[in-house]
Amino acid sequence: MNMNKSGNQEPDWKVILKGIVGPFKVCKDHKVDMFIWLMFTLVASQLGTIINVINRVIFQGWDFQAALCPESASGNFYIFALVMISSLISPLFISILNKKEPTFNKLKMVFVTLLFFTLILAAVFYAFSSQNIEVLNFASLKNKDVTADGWQLTFFIITVLASIYAFGLNYLNIHPDEYSALADDYQESENEDVKKIESDIHSSKDDGKGIAL
Repeated sequence: MNMNKSGNQEPDWKVILKGIVGPFKVCKDHKVDMFIWLMFTLVASQLGTIINVINRVIFQGWDFQAALCPESASGNFYIFALVMISSLISPLFISILNKKEPTFNKLKMVFVTLLFFTLILAAVFYAFSSQNIEVLNFASLKNKDVTADGWQLTFFIITVLASIYAFGLNYLNIHPDEYSALADDYQESENEDVKKIESDIHSSKDDGKGIAL
C-alpha cells in the first residue's frame, strides 16, 4: 500500500495503473506542447514515408495496404523504431542522473528497461528480415492483394506509443500532487516521516533522564 499526500492509502494495483496511464493522461493537459512535439518528432521523421503513401493512394490509385508494402520492404518502419527508441533512452538516462524534485527515477528505469529490450527485438527482427532480400519492382505491387509486414507495423505502433509515453513522463513533475505516489522523493520523505514519528513516540516516553514515563 502507498499513501498519497492527502494521507489516503492507495493499493499497489492502483499505483501501477497510474504509472502506466499517468503519462498518457498528462499529455492532454499540454495539448500545444504535444502538438508541436508530434509534428516535429513523429510526423517530420516519417515525412518521406507519408508523402510516398499519399502519392500512391491518392494520385496512383493504390490500395492503402499495398501502398505500405514498398516502405515495409525497405525496412523503413524497423529503422524508424530503432532510431526513435535509441533517441528516447538517452534523455531518460540523463534525466535520471540529473535529479530534480520531484523525481520519478524508478518509473523511468522500468520504462528504459522495456525500451532496451524492445530495441534489441526490433534489431533482431530487422536483421533477419533484411537477409536474402529480393529486389522488387514496387510498381508491380499496385494491383496485388498484399499487406505490409505485420511485425514491422507492430514495432512501429509500439514505438509511437512509447514516444507519447516518454513525452508525458517528462511532464509528470509539473503535476507533483496528482502523481506523488510515483515520485521517488515522496517515498523517501514518507519513510523519513515514519522514522520521525517513531522517534517522537520514543522520546515522549522518556523524561530526558533515561526514565520512562
